[in-house]
Amino acid sequence: MRRYEAQASELLQAMEVMRVPWLDMEDRLRSIDGFVKLQNIGHTLRTMPPFDSRLTSVLRIDLGDWHEKLRWPSEIFTDPQARSSF
Repeated sequence: MRRYEAQASELLQAMEVMRVPWLDMEDRLRSIDGFVKLQNIGHTLRTMPPFDSRLTSVLRIDLGDWHEKLRWPSEIFTDPQARSSF
């Protein structure tokens, strides 16, 4: 959350204009964290040049790094319990 302090007023404004429920009262911090991450992605896309290597680096913070080939555990294709756990 510290890296988003500079955008605090922008986040507050975005929260105030929302007209649909978005906050999970059972897991407030996770809801707020997800909202902040989405706002940060939008801010990044608005303020950085497209196809810039810095943009890619910043987006990987919130979206993850998908460089590596995904390795799916073989059990998830045949075992419903393993699939649910995964």
